[in-house]
Amino acid sequence: MSDLTIIYLTLNVLPAKWEQFHRGHLMRAIEGFPLVVISRKPMEFNREGTAYLTQSKPPSAWNVYQQLLRGASIAETKYIAVAEDDTLYSRRHFTDFRPPDDAVAYDFSRWSVFSWMEKPFFSAIRRRGNFTMIGPRRLVIDALEEREEKYPNGHKFAGEIGRPDVEDRLRVTPNRAVDWYCIDASVNLCHPRGLSPTYLNTPGRERKPGELKSFAIPYFGHAADIATIYNEGVAEESEA
Repeated sequence: MSDLTIIYLTLNVLPAKWEQFHRGHLMRAIEGFPLVVISRKPMEFNREGTAYLTQSKPPSAWNVYQQLLRGASIAETKYIAVAEDDTLYSRRHFTDFRPPDDAVAYDFSRWSVFSWMEKPFFSAIRRRGNFTMIGPRRLVIDALEEREEKYPNGHKFAGEIGRPDVEDRLRVTPNRAVDWYCIDASVNLCHPRGLSPTYLNTPGRERKPGELKSFAIPYFGHAADIATIYNEGVAEESEA
């Protein structure tokens, strides 16, 4: 039996063309792992070892962690990993590393692609992101239950487990985090339908690329091809 359950989070707001492309990548990456799908619309992945939950709360950063807590609570493995609907994962991201029992892990081998760029490129942004988190299930549950107990009506601020600035601001127990670099990277698509307020039309706060850039990387190919799938899907929706 696998030691890891994948918690897949989606608000079902991305275009169908992207969703189909993303699902193909995800199914290859998580083959053999238990999966919990948490979505706003009913979904069917036609695979064994998959559980389904639906959500109806308004989209927010706080809600992301509420849904993660729901998924972790029904998982049965020692570890859980987050998978988000705008991130492409390699197989090795889920197989190659496990954190110690007292820490969550974040994969720093991650590239971002900006959907709105005229000539898209991969950008390496070195920061912890919930979409690359792998952690001991019990630790994740304890950390998120503490937040829920402290703020039963939610909080306007939320962020990753193990980030000192987040946990200090929420006045919750600090957790340890470890960073690692997978040999095969993951790719996060930055797009205007995301929850982050730092994408477009936010002067002085726009999401900016990192210092390291590339037009193509191993396994995922060209950044322009990835952005094109998303943008063509948006165009198809507008024509329907």
